[in-house]
Formats: sequence, C-alpha cells, structure tokens
Amino acid sequence: MRLLALAPDLDRAALVGNAIARQVLHGSRAPAEVFVRASPASLPAVAAVLARTASPQAPQDVSVDDPADALTARADAATAFRGLFLALGAVRCLSAASASATS
Repeated sequence: MRLLALAPDLDRAALVGNAIARQVLHGSRAPAEVFVRASPASLPAVAAVLARTASPQAPQDVSVDDPADALTARADAATAFRGLFLALGAVRCLSAASASATS
C-alpha cells in the first residue's frame, strides 16, 4: 500500500472498529476524524454524501475538507522553505568567499 502524503500518521496507526474499541480498549468517545480514500474521479460524489453518511442526524456539524487543498499548501510551503534554504546557503558561500578573498 502506498504511503499517505496527507496523513502520514495513518501509516503508523493501528485502526480498530468502534465495537472493538469499546469492548476491548474501553473507548467511550465517537471518532473525531474520519479519513476517506477515493479515486480522484469520484471525489465530488464522495464529498457530496460524506457529511450525511458520517452523521445522518446532523450533517451540518460535519466538516469535509478537500485533501487537494492541504496537499497543495504543503507542497507550496516545502518549495518556499527549499528556496529559502538555498538562498541562505548561497549567502553563506558568498560571505565565506568574500572573507577568504580579503584575507
């Protein structure tokens, strides 16, 4: 199975069903997050029914996030940090070269 870029914690998680969580692990809370994997072609259809499926009594209380937005933001941040570190490295190299040229 491929790693999940959006939720790397899931790659190290042990997932159990609600019944086992209550009986064996003595869990008493409802899930706070639900991760759904779907093919890109079916994302709009899945997103349209997800809130009502997760909470039929109160679908308005369910927040459905688009993973593409989070992945895009993460990629943009990584690119910005990479550019910053390259620029800092270049400044360091230039200052080191300048210092050795003046000595």
